[in-house]
Amino acid sequence: MAIEDVQAVIRHANRIIRESKELVEKHERRTRYYIIDPIIRSLGWDTSDPVECEFEYWLPAGKADYALFVNRRQESNPVVILEAKGMDVPLLPGGERQLGKYARGIRRGTAVLTDGRKWRIYDLSTQARFFPSKFKDTKFVREVDISRDPHAASMLVEWFSKDTYTREKGR
Repeated sequence: MAIEDVQAVIRHANRIIRESKELVEKHERRTRYYIIDPIIRSLGWDTSDPVECEFEYWLPAGKADYALFVNRRQESNPVVILEAKGMDVPLLPGGERQLGKYARGIRRGTAVLTDGRKWRIYDLSTQARFFPSKFKDTKFVREVDISRDPHAASMLVEWFSKDTYTREKGR
């Protein structure tokens, strides 16, 4: 995974957001297909491999849109759970509350909430449970808007790429 590849995918996603927003914004599935999935793939995750990526992953409180695994054959818990929204749905507070239900009891890893344009990345390893009140402190959550931040690619690579997760988490 090269940073240039992530930048190219983000440029393409931003073009879709600018030129075809009305075709994707009210449809979570389209937002996922045209914007979120390509970004996840550019970050090194293989969304076509069910050992690495499971869609509609069942957790005790419901189904997360994505669950990503580093080594599923040795560890059955996902390292990332991701909740996607259409661009017309506010992420806060409803999306965060929903993601919080899914993340309860997960003691390590990452939870991601996104509408394709805005990405909120929660570090679950710093706390025993998902407490939205703790996320006012930036050490627990990072946010980037790919349509506004020129450093979005490097930020996503640092916070959410498979390589970075594997290297930093010792996986």
